[in-house]
Amino acid sequence: MPVADNVVTYRLRIDLSGAEPPLRHELEVVSDLFLDELQWIIQVAFGREDRHPNQSIPEDEVRLDEVLVRPGDKLLGWAHLITLETVLPRSASMPNARCVAGQPDRRAG
Repeated sequence: MPVADNVVTYRLRIDLSGAEPPLRHELEVVSDLFLDELQWIIQVAFGREDRHPNQSIPEDEVRLDEVLVRPGDKLLGWAHLITLETVLPRSASMPNARCVAGQPDRRAG
């Protein structure tokens, strides 16, 4: 799958599958993260330190912008539904990832 020519910022909505009450965070991440890096960022955002079994794709070889391209695209992985909400221009001063809504789940861990 083609990779985007320029690196942008993705605003992602992350929903923890099956959580009651529903647990959701919004993250802004650089679009050229590898999926294993995104998995780690999601675990930190949700206050988890455990590792989930690898998916059927090589997470350390597949970039986020290869699987999420347009707003509305979805990825189901690591017990989370990940939705690409918005594609934003990339600012050089922005970190590679930041949580813009939601707090770590302090019940987990």
